[in-house]
Amino acid sequence: MSIGKVKSDYTQLNQPAAVVIFTQNCGKCSGMSEAISMHGALVQADGHTPLTDSEVAVQINFCGLILSVNATVLPHTGPELALAFENIDPENLEMLKKIIQLNNQDPALMQQELQQYFALHERGPLLRNRGRHR
Repeated sequence: MSIGKVKSDYTQLNQPAAVVIFTQNCGKCSGMSEAISMHGALVQADGHTPLTDSEVAVQINFCGLILSVNATVLPHTGPELALAFENIDPENLEMLKKIIQLNNQDPALMQQELQQYFALHERGPLLRNRGRHR
């Protein structure tokens, strides 16, 4: 796995991960992400994609380790779907933090980004994946 910097200057994990996005009205779509940070992800989605500003539930599969988060679809120019993580339960946040920390050479930067995350996001209930899954 490799670590890089996204345009927003957050440390990101540059490792392919399968992503499934569940929308409230349009079912689900899937894709791959190679840019995931504590704050969001860029996803190459297959087929139908949710509308900008939609609230979605997201599952990220890191080699069998599945993380669940709530996100908002952001406006983005480019082929990827931009997701801003809005609510991550403590267990999933800890797993995401550890995945990024294990591949990061600067623990102080990771701690700073965690503090920024908590300053920006007020905790709320997670959306649950709705509908039947096939």
